[in-house]
Amino acid sequence: MSGMEVISLISAIIGIIDGTSKLVKTIKDGRDLPDGFNAVSERLPLIRAVLQAAEIRIKESTEGQGDFGAVQALLESCQDQALRLKSIMQDVTIQPGATFADRSLLAVRRLAKEGKMEQLMKRLLENVQLLAAIQTIKPPTDGKVPGTIQALADPTPSIYKASAVAHYGIGHQFSNMGGGQQHVNMGKGQQIFAHSMIIQGGPRQ
Repeated sequence: MSGMEVISLISAIIGIIDGTSKLVKTIKDGRDLPDGFNAVSERLPLIRAVLQAAEIRIKESTEGQGDFGAVQALLESCQDQALRLKSIMQDVTIQPGATFADRSLLAVRRLAKEGKMEQLMKRLLENVQLLAAIQTIKPPTDGKVPGTIQALADPTPSIYKASAVAHYGIGHQFSNMGGGQQHVNMGKGQQIFAHSMIIQGGPRQ
């Protein structure tokens, strides 16, 4: 892979990152956002900075006309992960005219997607770290990307070990519509219910 092909691929990845950042901003304007989405918002600018630094370094490198096949697989992996991450963001973005039920369903969907998104971001960060470590496209040390590599090298956990779903206001909440067991709390902690409850069921056998 030539230097120009590498530059073209990096530019494509940066375009995907920019599109994802816009989606994240739209999502952040909503409420009840899982921590994983906030973490993505914090990491994407860092990833973009490293990619842009790599692009600049290749353009300025005297080896720009050489063979960059060593980074081809790495960049293609970055592109794949960035596309998947963007796809998740598109799937959990509130559409114009969404009803309350749509928004409630979307909140649950975001929690379900959070773990997968976390894994994609982790692999993307690892690949970008490796890209930054390659000497020929090492980001410049002139202060243009301050603290980028250090921030990527020591990422903080972006989601809690446990997730929660909250339902406020009036309306139905269905936990189990069919058969099977339902576990409300398998560990310690208080459970707060309504002032009055109606329990329905068939006759005991």
